[in-house]
Amino acid sequence: MRSPCTNARKERFLLVRDRLGIKPLFYSLGQDCLIFGSEIKAILASRRLNRRLNLDSLGQFLAWEYVPAPDTLLEGVRKLEPGSSLELDLAGFSSRTRRWWELPPPGVDFIV
Repeated sequence: MRSPCTNARKERFLLVRDRLGIKPLFYSLGQDCLIFGSEIKAILASRRLNRRLNLDSLGQFLAWEYVPAPDTLLEGVRKLEPGSSLELDLAGFSSRTRRWWELPPPGVDFIV
């Protein structure tokens, strides 16, 4: 469903979410750490996150009863979208997300 992977030689950490988003994957990037889990409560359990409400996401939730990814109701917590990866450069502690899979257009056959 999701897979963390490290490459010590290249000083990289890769976090990947499954193609269709069967399981959610939340993460928080602090100044010196990455916290991730399939539930936000796993991130909160680390006690390394300030529990502040994301007011923009609250507006989305009140309007649509849903917060679209990658946002969440908590500031500093993001949801990795289905078919996406998060690459973390351990040397400079910079990150980037990338979509590695998309649903094929209608009429195109594909193998799962």
